[in-house]
Amino acid sequence: MARPKKDSQVVNLNIERSIYDKFTEFCDNTGLTKTVVVERALEMYIDAMNKNPEKLMQNKK
Repeated sequence: MARPKKDSQVVNLNIERSIYDKFTEFCDNTGLTKTVVVERALEMYIDAMNKNPEKLMQNKK
């Protein structure tokens, strides 16, 4: 029996090749899907920035 589909949104983006290579290697090593890794990373980043928004503004280019 298939898993029910979750409510989701497709995201397309371009990232530096070196970051992508590290990302795919991490996924391969951990056995996690790219979707899971990106969702968790974004959640962690957004939570951290909500706790300390000044940090985000300091790194603004």
